[in-house]
Amino acid sequence: MNDPQAESPGAPSAPTSSDVLLANQLYYGVEAAQYDRKNHVKNPAILRYYNTLFDRFVFEGRSAEELKAWTACDVGCGTGFLEGLIGHRVGRLIAFDATHRMLLQAKAKLGSGGISFVQADAQRLPVGEARFDLVCSNAMLHHVFGFEQVLSRMVSMLKPGGKLFVGYEPNAIPYRLLWPALKVAARIVPEHRERDRIREASGQSAHPTLKDVDIHELSEFHIFHGTRGRGIHPFDLQRFVMEQGIADCRVHFSSIYQFALLKDSGIPLPVQWMPDWLFKLSGRLSLSFSLTGTKAR
Repeated sequence: MNDPQAESPGAPSAPTSSDVLLANQLYYGVEAAQYDRKNHVKNPAILRYYNTLFDRFVFEGRSAEELKAWTACDVGCGTGFLEGLIGHRVGRLIAFDATHRMLLQAKAKLGSGGISFVQADAQRLPVGEARFDLVCSNAMLHHVFGFEQVLSRMVSMLKPGGKLFVGYEPNAIPYRLLWPALKVAARIVPEHRERDRIREASGQSAHPTLKDVDIHELSEFHIFHGTRGRGIHPFDLQRFVMEQGIADCRVHFSSIYQFALLKDSGIPLPVQWMPDWLFKLSGRLSLSFSLTGTKAR
């Protein structure tokens, strides 16, 4: 799924895993300081939705005392969104990210406490197998060249009976149906309009393979690139993790992300007062999805 497409004579070289990793590091190195301000991670409805997912499908049946004995891992923590949600509930949390400045933002926002922040490529995590009671990620897989490799590694890091959480990935079902409209929308978002500023600030021109590319699009690899591109298919992902040993695996669809984005873009929608069932009406046509499961014993 993730091998680069074959090159045709005279065509630019297809991006490699190293190119995608570097594009992420350069782009988010520039954007780290304003990442939270430009995104809708603090929207009350988003926070309510995530808390519901964790309470019902990750922490259900566990007392506060039991959770304090848990060791958890977040792969691709960014500025610490999941750490803010669950860091106070588990005993220890290791947060990995490939971009140093994103980790600095997370540390500044959350402090240390029971959270350890470690710079590491998601494809080369420096931990052993069967170490964690919970392994999670949020909006990370589509940024990684070989996301199956990463997901397989995440499952291997779980103890038997441990919980897997994968949040906010681009849903290939509507992406492939609505791609022309989404491509137009991608051209008017601030990230595209600011590409010249980002090009200069990131220093990408010093890297030959990235000199003439849009590093924002390359960082969102499985939306804009890859042999399939245009998102990740939720049921392919579900089948894959089940083959890796995840049981009770559920896909969760919600359009709350899109509503929150509209609200945070200035449209006066009372998103925090809308009932949760309203966001589920989009079903499989939601632009994003999450996944939960339990490693078989």
